Amino acid sequence: MKILAFDTSANICSTCVFDSSSETVLSERQADIGRKHAEHLMVQIETCLDEAGLDYSALDRIGITTGPGSFTGVRVGVAVAKGLALSLKKPSIGISALDACAHAMVSETGINPEILLTLLDARRGEVYYHNPLLGSGLASYDKLAEILPKQITQVCGSGSELFLNATKQQLKLANKWTSPPIGTVAKLAAQRNQVDCPADPLYFRSADAKPQSGFALTRADNNQAG
Repeated sequence: MKILAFDTSANICSTCVFDSSSETVLSERQADIGRKHAEHLMVQIETCLDEAGLDYSALDRIGITTGPGSFTGVRVGVAVAKGLALSLKKPSIGISALDACAHAMVSETGINPEILLTLLDARRGEVYYHNPLLGSGLASYDKLAEILPKQITQVCGSGSELFLNATKQQLKLANKWTSPPIGTVAKLAAQRNQVDCPADPLYFRSADAKPQSGFALTRADNNQAG
């Protein structure tokens, strides 16, 4: 299978084309673009396809990180994945950024997943976390330190150093990935199915942008002159 995978859950926009039959990344692109995913993603996708010598019709499925992370970035990525999947009549597979980081670390080192805590920076003194014993969620540094299973000895991901500095936990810092390795996202998308892993946003926090309560425009009286 030929898989197009991309990640827009953080400030890094990552894209790759992966051949699952040979377990080979045919092309890969990465750029730190802040919040400009809508402007850059399609260009990056087309560049990756050109470098792999493929066009859209050669793709068998689309892999996309579903979060947690930037609300805008996740929405952009999911919308593009679903749009491409619909137009190509191919499945779109959603992969958690936390899950992809954990899989990449386990694959790279061969460690037991239960001793690894994956942390992504959620700002505001909080982290998104993932571990087989804990599950996945959002917590403050202190709260997470309170519920940390004793089996955990290593941390990875963009929130790791922040968590260690804040809580003084004596854990090994395995890496500080800002976002999951995109090749791992593609590999997981090749292994999983659309029913169990739909391309739907994964949020652990409400959106920052909310309607203002207590603010409303005065409704015009139909009897008044316009």
